[in-house]
Amino acid sequence: MSRAFLLLIVAMVSLMALPPMAGAQTSASFALRAGRIITAAPGQPGVMNGGVIIVRDGKIVAVGTDIAVPSDLPLIELPDATVMPGLVAAVSNVGVTRVPDESIGAAYRASDNFDRYADYRQVLASGVTTAHLSPGATRLMSGQGGVARLGGPASSRVLSAASDLTITLDPGAYNPPPIVEELVPPSSDNAIKPASAQRPSSRIGQLLALKEAVGEALKPPAGAKFDDHGAALARAWQANLPVRVQSQRQADLAGALAFLASNQRKGYIVGGTEAAALADQIAGANVPLVYTLSAPRSSPAANLGNDPEALEPDLRSLAALGRVRLALAVAPGQSVMGLRLAAATALRAGLTRERIIEAITRVPAEILGVADRVGSLAPGLDADLLVLSGDPLETTTHVLRVYAAGRLAFRAPGTDAVVVKAGTVWLGPDQWLTDGSVLIEKGKIVAVGKHVPTPPGASVIDGGPGSFMTPGLIDAYGHLGLQGDNTTTGPDLSLARLVGVADVAELRVARAGVTTVMVGPYRAAQSGSRIAAIKTAGDRRDRRVVSETAGLVFDVTDVDPASVSERLKPRLEAGKKYLEMWQKYEKDLAEWQKNKAEGKATQQPIGAPKEAEETAAPKVEDPITGTWTARLFGGPIRPEDEREGKIAFKLTGTAIEGRVLEPALPMDFKITGTLDGKRITGRLELETRGLGYPTFEGTIDKEDHCSGTVSLQGLTINFDMRRIDKSEVEFKVKSTRKKTTGKDGRPLPPKVDESLEPIKSILEKRIPAVVAATTSAQIDAVLDILVDQYDLPVVLLGPEGIEVHAGRLAEKNVGVVVPTDVMRRDEKNQWSVPGDVLSRRGVHVAFQSGGEDGARSLPMVGLYAVERGLSAETALAAMTIDAARMYRLDGRIGSLAPGREGDMVIFSGHPFEAGSRVERVIVGGEEVKP
Repeated sequence: MSRAFLLLIVAMVSLMALPPMAGAQTSASFALRAGRIITAAPGQPGVMNGGVIIVRDGKIVAVGTDIAVPSDLPLIELPDATVMPGLVAAVSNVGVTRVPDESIGAAYRASDNFDRYADYRQVLASGVTTAHLSPGATRLMSGQGGVARLGGPASSRVLSAASDLTITLDPGAYNPPPIVEELVPPSSDNAIKPASAQRPSSRIGQLLALKEAVGEALKPPAGAKFDDHGAALARAWQANLPVRVQSQRQADLAGALAFLASNQRKGYIVGGTEAAALADQIAGANVPLVYTLSAPRSSPAANLGNDPEALEPDLRSLAALGRVRLALAVAPGQSVMGLRLAAATALRAGLTRERIIEAITRVPAEILGVADRVGSLAPGLDADLLVLSGDPLETTTHVLRVYAAGRLAFRAPGTDAVVVKAGTVWLGPDQWLTDGSVLIEKGKIVAVGKHVPTPPGASVIDGGPGSFMTPGLIDAYGHLGLQGDNTTTGPDLSLARLVGVADVAELRVARAGVTTVMVGPYRAAQSGSRIAAIKTAGDRRDRRVVSETAGLVFDVTDVDPASVSERLKPRLEAGKKYLEMWQKYEKDLAEWQKNKAEGKATQQPIGAPKEAEETAAPKVEDPITGTWTARLFGGPIRPEDEREGKIAFKLTGTAIEGRVLEPALPMDFKITGTLDGKRITGRLELETRGLGYPTFEGTIDKEDHCSGTVSLQGLTINFDMRRIDKSEVEFKVKSTRKKTTGKDGRPLPPKVDESLEPIKSILEKRIPAVVAATTSAQIDAVLDILVDQYDLPVVLLGPEGIEVHAGRLAEKNVGVVVPTDVMRRDEKNQWSVPGDVLSRRGVHVAFQSGGEDGARSLPMVGLYAVERGLSAETALAAMTIDAARMYRLDGRIGSLAPGREGDMVIFSGHPFEAGSRVERVIVGGEEVKP
């Protein structure tokens, strides 16, 4: 089998073993637009903002800021990324490390040992796309170096098979092993020759050995045997191959300069720890220097030793190399993956950012002889591109993508981490953080500060030095998503059930900076309607719903102040009893769990759960018990479809139970409710397939007569009833006892009443009662019952003339969602801003849109309020943290703090400056696209 055939098989096996890269790009033609482009090309600006790179067939054809994107190319948008040339490592550990016996080994080529089919993604992930292939650093002349690309097609990876003749002037190359000439085949006729000593053994000896080796290679001694290394040295010398001198000490560096000058050779020096002392000579000789730096360590060194001859690299010595043509590299033997971070430490020496970047891109490419292929971004060069999350020399910057010869060679693993930066981060009224950052993971804020963690692979959104970041704005009451539906919804229905993928109107509101809307119906039911907290952007319902029930809104604008109590109190009392049932259950459950843990719980016989007799209520005046005629009409019922029937009711204490007697129905169901004076409320326990129970409320306005309404899902119809028989009717029920425990004695929970759940939450102070009231007397009545009697959290919705109550509101911590009109006339017929008057007196206010997609104009309303005298900081708080606090949601939205939702807006300046505009909007850690 031929050697060529063997090499072909090895290549195929290597290629098949190479793991495929997820999402690998197959096309080498595209257009790329980035937030910042660093070309590192001579005569080009250091940074292009908003530049475009055009790539065709793996080659760059255009770079600039005013380039039109060809229609036949796919466009890659990277608005927050920095794109620069791939890093060029002039010193690397890529390839096979070898320690030859020969002190002069010019025939060895490092490129012959380079595996062009290997997977170098780990190195690419550090940003290094091009690397020098070293033949070694322990012999006087180790061989010929090469240059390789670490990604892209295998056929294009070797950029230079023989880039230099590598020599080492350093004590490490002294005293190579003697050469023993082996007899092949062994013979008794030939005497075994003693080993031949090799040079160098000293500093002087190394230069003499080089001179002798070159002389013998160019003019071999008469009768000398053919020498592979001598022949290779002669070819390299005659081809004027650059000489790569690896040297650190001042004396050796001086010797290197002398060697190059005396032989009139072009070349460069690698190392240069003590080069500062010879800076002028190096610059005068126009010899480039690859200065090697120690890469940052992942752990401290165990023992650096106390050798007085040990070299002490000093970054400050770099400052003396200002006139030297300089490249930067990691020290031999260290991982090339530390190149970018090692180069960044040169900032300590005072090197400019531009010079450092050139020192790891274009300059080493020029030194290695491959600048016509790589090292900068210019037309005609290979598209070796490095995509970074930020500034190349920032320690928090990470490599996001690498393109090699126009093909995607590396992409950072996907992560849900996002770092958002801004020139100013608003943390609260008069609390600003300059040059701040926010880290978001899994949609939640995990860190806020001037320097937050930046996980590898995290995307970075940078608003720039003049930007101003705030929490996402909140519309404290609106109707986003209802699309003009004026249906009145009952307390058993949450509008969150209507939420799906954000539509065009909702996304427009998001792009205006409003990230959360407290969505309520246009008209509230008499028994209250739920308010849902909904995000304005998101592709799933669970990502958009902040709270299915963020509040319960009541409307008393049409109620006589003296009757406000009659409107609110029955619901509160019913909710109070409902809450007491749950509190008793939770207490009994906790006691049962404790007893069970202590071994005291008693096991009830299976099939014989504990039962309790219904407690008989004391006798009271009974305006309910008996048979009633009933008529349903109004609402969606047409006159020709009106129905009449008979209903039997029974009153036990204040509890009402009923059954429909006529007409006969296909299913039997209970009617349950509560009597409060002359007012009845309750529900029809009718199966509606998840739509909740129909609820009713009515008033016994005269003897044996009652009228009211029945509501379900916003639909309301009227009823009118008259009692025709006061005799008690026995209902056919399975049992007069109710089960209170399960088979194991565990307490059973009460039945969930969706219409009373929000009342229960208000009584538990988890959500507020939001009340729309107009007159001063109505406001007084609301505060009397909800705040003074029941001590509940209250938010007043759009009240007029509220200023007279400011002291009481501030004392009771009652929030106010100001009217949609910023300006109003006060009692003296003077224009005023209610939000300003209230906030000055300690009342927290919030803004509402009172509309649907009109919420996108809410920031402009705040701007107008500020122009009319409201503090800009108060206005911003009103649209963020204060609105969130009113709805008891400040633990999730309204501020930038760990644990909060990743909702934020980046403005070009303070939101309520006339020239400020929304630049970026992030909702749940995901940017809302323009």
